[in-house]
Amino acid sequence: MARFVERFLHQSLHDIFFLEQDLILISDPRLTWLNAPPDSFLEYARTRPSCSFDGVPPDEENYRRQPTFLIQQVHRIWLIIDTVRRFFPNDSGKKILDLGSYPFAIPIAIRDYLGSEAKIVASVNQTLPEEWAEELNRRGAQRSSGSLIVAHS
Repeated sequence: MARFVERFLHQSLHDIFFLEQDLILISDPRLTWLNAPPDSFLEYARTRPSCSFDGVPPDEENYRRQPTFLIQQVHRIWLIIDTVRRFFPNDSGKKILDLGSYPFAIPIAIRDYLGSEAKIVASVNQTLPEEWAEELNRRGAQRSSGSLIVAHS
């Protein structure tokens, strides 16, 4: 399948997403190449409570309520989660490394949404405030040397 840029380089966004003045729904079969998140993942993203480390400033002009990082990055995070799901269908005994993990949306979704039993190592290059470390501990993460977070099943 051609990459998005190759496929649509000389078309306007209007030509890509509108036909005969009608809006194309994201569920339209012609858009399967997008690998859009399924409804179950969108519902997970909508209902997952905000974490103290989400780090998303309020934006009342664009959002009715303060979004989580997961909501703002839902498609990108879904593509990663889907890749993990496809490559590790049976992840028991596996290790997953998430370099530069902050704000931890990916390892949390791997654990919560996929129900992964893999050992997840999520690195950060900053010292974590105690409140964040406590919340990560409640989610099954433990602090290791330095500012490395190791999430256990």
